Amino acid sequence: MACVIVVACGAHITHTRVTSSGTAVRITTPIFAAGIDDRIPAEEWTAAQARADEAPDSEITFSPVTFSVPASDIDGLTKEDGSWLLASHLASVLYDEGEAAAEALIAEPPRHETEDEEGQGALSIGPLAVLSAERHSSFQTAFLASLVPVIITLGAVVLFSRGAGRVGAPAFVLALATAPLAFGWLVIGSAAGTPEPGDDEFLLSMREVISDEAAGIRNIFLVIAGLSILASVGAFFTGIGIAVHQRVRRPAEEEETGTAVTPPPPIAIPVRSADQPGS
Repeated sequence: MACVIVVACGAHITHTRVTSSGTAVRITTPIFAAGIDDRIPAEEWTAAQARADEAPDSEITFSPVTFSVPASDIDGLTKEDGSWLLASHLASVLYDEGEAAAEALIAEPPRHETEDEEGQGALSIGPLAVLSAERHSSFQTAFLASLVPVIITLGAVVLFSRGAGRVGAPAFVLALATAPLAFGWLVIGSAAGTPEPGDDEFLLSMREVISDEAAGIRNIFLVIAGLSILASVGAFFTGIGIAVHQRVRRPAEEEETGTAVTPPPPIAIPVRSADQPGS
């Protein structure tokens, strides 16, 4: 039960870390950039570049979004770099102002003249809505609340332990709960950080973000698990040392205080000889 409570607290640590400002925006930006890049036709971008050359002080709006950007900001950029620019603004709005504000910046796709024509739908926020400041605040509150049962549980473990076990037992619980979490994030980071043929720059950036954040979360659990293992092993050998010391010291103390128990003398058993009467 104690391990389960600690693991639940570890999950809240992960949520809090992933939804922090820098991490959340780094995750959502390449996802939005890939979607925007797919939805801006090459001819639209070419026309925007021509307009930026002619009127650098003007504002330009692209079809996947409803907001405008200064023409001077996109002048000379590739379509991919321009998509990053648009996506970074959308990701920042999502984090700072929430899902509704971000959805207001997403344009509806144009209607096609015939039913046979197919196009991509509008950008979707979807599960990325959790990567916002509001959700981060909620996860922080949940994390702080989860510390209460962890402290109570570990306190109970300390209370029902004896001697060096008051340190070793809760340390063992922490190690047992956090070591699998550290290993899990090691696997996630390793899998995400391995590029595959055909990955574009957006996917490569996404892999880098996941790998970096997985390493950061892994290190948190790794430090907790490592310190807990050291404390548990130290407490174990300390307990053994105390027990050996007490066993060696007790006879010496008894001799000094005169309380040493003297073994009784051997009992002599009379043996009758063959010459004694009655034999």
